[in-house]
Amino acid sequence: MSATYQLVIRSGVGAGKVLPLEKSEMHVGRDVTNDLVISDEKVSRRHARLYSEGDQYVVEDLGSTNGTFINGARLSGPHLLRVGEQITFGETSIVSYERINSDPNATVMSTISSAPDTMHAPPPAAAASSAHRRVQESQSQVPLSREEFEAGPAPAAPKKKSNTLLIVILIIVALFICLCAVAFWMIDSNNLYCTIAPSLFPGCPAP
Repeated sequence: MSATYQLVIRSGVGAGKVLPLEKSEMHVGRDVTNDLVISDEKVSRRHARLYSEGDQYVVEDLGSTNGTFINGARLSGPHLLRVGEQITFGETSIVSYERINSDPNATVMSTISSAPDTMHAPPPAAAASSAHRRVQESQSQVPLSREEFEAGPAPAAPKKKSNTLLIVILIIVALFICLCAVAFWMIDSNNLYCTIAPSLFPGCPAP
């Protein structure tokens, strides 16, 4: 069977060693007859076994002296492995359970981490909004024609004429009328017609 998963020794003796899980049952231990040999005195000669269950693998401790641990918790029975889990055989040998990258175009074998993705494609609505905004920006940056460039910016609209001049004229006219009324009142009350213009009023004595 082709390998879908693998064990990678992350720390302890043999760090960096990789074991593709190609058989339905495989053994881990210090003895050289095991599929994954860990030359660590804390690891038992026949320490644990892994066997397939469907498309997954199960790890089971075989009564080892120092035990088998999953993410720091000691196994008390068979455990169905999940990608990214850390298996500790003995006390210091830490092995990770990983999926093999089956991309035929890949030039370097890599493993898929169990950590969640931190990059996500933008939702369709956000992408559409961003595209619409870029179109609006490109439309707002239409280059000026030569005539528009030479003419310069359009002149500002003339300000609304103030009513100050009209108000001043009205005030002057009102003052003039008031002065005329006062003069007429003084002439009339003092009977000064003959004094000011005797030739205009008949009956005035000749000078």
